[in-house]
Amino acid sequence: MRYFLFIFLVFQLSAPFNSFAQQKERIKYRADLLEFFKIEGEAVRKLIDNVVFTQEGTTVYCDSSLFFPALNKMEAFGNVKIIDDSVTITADRLVYEGNARKSRLRDNVIYRSGTRTLYTDFLDYELDTKIGQFYESGRLVDETNTLTSQTGIFFSRQSLAIFRENVVLVSPEYTLKSDTLRYNTQTKVAVTPGPTQIITPDGVRVDALGGEYLTERKITEFVDGEVETQDYILEGDELYLDDLSQIYTAEGNVKMTAKTRDVIIIGD
Repeated sequence: MRYFLFIFLVFQLSAPFNSFAQQKERIKYRADLLEFFKIEGEAVRKLIDNVVFTQEGTTVYCDSSLFFPALNKMEAFGNVKIIDDSVTITADRLVYEGNARKSRLRDNVIYRSGTRTLYTDFLDYELDTKIGQFYESGRLVDETNTLTSQTGIFFSRQSLAIFRENVVLVSPEYTLKSDTLRYNTQTKVAVTPGPTQIITPDGVRVDALGGEYLTERKITEFVDGEVETQDYILEGDELYLDDLSQIYTAEGNVKMTAKTRDVIIIGD
């Protein structure tokens, strides 16, 4: 059986985390058609067809947009695309706050970075701090794995990603379910701090109150766990699974039940 976890979760999202952000570069824009009007006394410019706006290395394309000069803010509609460094994001709608460098994308959002793609309907990201988060369900796909959860937040500079609520990771080796999963993209260590379940294609099942996965070394440690195969059930306060050497260790209140031989072994 194999228990190693390999998650491709490097998200580079974007705009400043500080609500008191300093004044930023003015948004530049161009379009085929430009209209001027006011909404409740506030000057607004409407851009239509082949709309492009840029700011500090970020480029946004859309079908139409409303620009609020006093706020240095734009609302974009239809075929929205953001290009920022190696990241490309598409959506139906976008609110872009130029002074805060904060973006809120809504409906049919697709985030692409390298081989990783995130699908969601609610994505906020900050271009300066590289912090982003999605709400109300997201699906992350790479070459081999699919991860879904209700919410997720990414701290690219800290090499940390956190997924919460109904987390399900499907890989060729196993399916993992948990309420929370934390992953360090630099150390390649994943942690599930709460109830965790793993099921492998050959029918091995692991239930535990938490686990730590050293993905590069293919070593897993579970807290208060139980491993069940076709032949036995192994329980203990701590379970240590070394996939490379095929050695599995249990410590503390150990109980091993041989299902086909009517044998039970207990010990520390």
